[in-house]
Amino acid sequence: MGHELAASCSAGDEKQGQAQVVTTLRRFRQAGIPVSTMLSTADLASADFEGLVRMGINLVAVGPAISRTVEPIATLRFGLWRLATSWGIPSEGWLGGAWGAARGRRRLDQAIRRNEPFHVMIDAAAVLQSPQAARTLDRLLRHVDRRREQGMLNVGTLSEIAQQLARPRSSVTAESILRARAA
Repeated sequence: MGHELAASCSAGDEKQGQAQVVTTLRRFRQAGIPVSTMLSTADLASADFEGLVRMGINLVAVGPAISRTVEPIATLRFGLWRLATSWGIPSEGWLGGAWGAARGRRRLDQAIRRNEPFHVMIDAAAVLQSPQAARTLDRLLRHVDRRREQGMLNVGTLSEIAQQLARPRSSVTAESILRARAA
């Protein structure tokens, strides 16, 4: 399993949030730290997709509130994908601890049966402050590891997923319908 940094754009003033993301990306780039993923809790309807691609972003993960209303994975424009968050840790609402972990495991198994992506968004600062959230994360990661060992699950970072999505989906070469096929 891996981890990576993602630039964050929170809800509120979308233009200000995008300007903040651009500033953050420039700082990371100057420090030699690659960032190819953005996490957004805001609606991306009027986002500057061209600008995000120019800054090296190829995948936008949307937070749980938006994830309920969008497809699990979709293209926003050529070279830029959106991935919905399937589960957040710490869990939203009052169901945490063992109940939250069990719910997360059920959602993961459901995604496996449906052959859908399952994106877990971890708020590291909140997990460090909550023993209950840390236990939920530990239980979910052990379940993920079991499913991975059983060959039911591929685990990767968001940038690894974006690289897989960017690959051509067909290995068949294009042929012109105007010319005769070479012998």
